[in-house]
Amino acid sequence: MKKLFALVILFAAVMAFRVDVSAASTVFYSEDILTENAADYQEIQALEAQIIQKAMETLNINNARFPQKDVRVEYADAVKVYSGYYLFESDEVSAERVDEIVAGCSAKMGYEWLIPVYHEGRDTYIEVSVAKQKPLSGGEKANIPEDTVKLLEANVGKYIVKDAVRLTDRAYAMKYISDMQSRFMDAGKVRIFGSQTGFVRPVAVFVTDKGLNGVFSLGYSYPLPEFVPNSAIEVGELYDYDTIFYQLIDYINERDVGVFSIAPKRNVSRTPFFAAVLGLLVLIVASVILLPVIKEKHRRRILGC
Repeated sequence: MKKLFALVILFAAVMAFRVDVSAASTVFYSEDILTENAADYQEIQALEAQIIQKAMETLNINNARFPQKDVRVEYADAVKVYSGYYLFESDEVSAERVDEIVAGCSAKMGYEWLIPVYHEGRDTYIEVSVAKQKPLSGGEKANIPEDTVKLLEANVGKYIVKDAVRLTDRAYAMKYISDMQSRFMDAGKVRIFGSQTGFVRPVAVFVTDKGLNGVFSLGYSYPLPEFVPNSAIEVGELYDYDTIFYQLIDYINERDVGVFSIAPKRNVSRTPFFAAVLGLLVLIVASVILLPVIKEKHRRRILGC
């Protein structure tokens, strides 16, 4: 009996472990995580000294006091952020459309990696962004010293270390998303997009077979959710996609903010359903106004007036 009980406990533990591992592995698409087998891993890992240096500079740390051995680059928890495409173009964005946008971003090098760097001495995380250098525009070249232009042009298509931010009041992206997704297991897989009107900082979305299913923050302060009262399903964290989409239209119109996208142009507007409802309302109002007039004319015709 004891052996049977022990086997049951062991089986339950194994199953629990399997569930946890399975849950973690289903949070992201495989191409959006930086495993050792990822196509970008070797090139990014070769920049480790620069990544650590950027993290140290962000913390304003003297290397003599806090040597680099106290720093750990956690590649396995890095996430990919897509940018350059406006995501909220319709109240229904299909999974196929999301794939098109992701493919477009990849083709134009419109993405970066957010890599968490842990500093043991300070017990804090820094999120370092690494992205491929894009070709410079004429305007950019005009405002950059010539030697810098040559350096940047020599690195076009190669990964470079860009920015870094100290995470003082939120978890790094992978942990933040993993914790969130574990509470909404049926919500779908995660993609992260940057440069979205109303959010500015990167924002994560759930994607299911049917398309975009929900929007949630990565712990940043976003303008749009502050503009949307009581829209959060779970205290300022997860937002219903439809709610965000329609409030976003009002946000854009009221604030007169622009929408930037290198995607094929699609007008951001309310769906034909709303046009149909508006047309129906106009028809009803017209009927209410004109019906008495029509009846009066008919009555006079009968009476010979």
